[in-house]
Amino acid sequence: MNATRHNQGKPQLSMVLEARKGLEAAARALEFGQRKYDRANWKKGLKTTQILDSLLRHTTKLLDPQSPDEDDESGLNHVDHIVANALFLAEYVGTEFDDRAKLEAPL
Repeated sequence: MNATRHNQGKPQLSMVLEARKGLEAAARALEFGQRKYDRANWKKGLKTTQILDSLLRHTTKLLDPQSPDEDDESGLNHVDHIVANALFLAEYVGTEFDDRAKLEAPL
């Protein structure tokens, strides 16, 4: 007999461990950020447009056949920075730091 658990509708966080390369990519970028700024500096607040700008710069570099896969400053693959920025974006969308243009209500 198994104990009862009421986990319906709750995220299965263990599933993120299945994306080991993605987690390691994020960790590398976060470690670089720790050396450059401070650990968890991003928690002080980042505007979503700043996060998106960084994510898009790294995405553009990754798509550019003339650009190396590694970021000039960190030496990390641009994917590492993209994953970290996606995590930051998930934390800040819908908060007071979400400065994206809003859809205006019709008159």
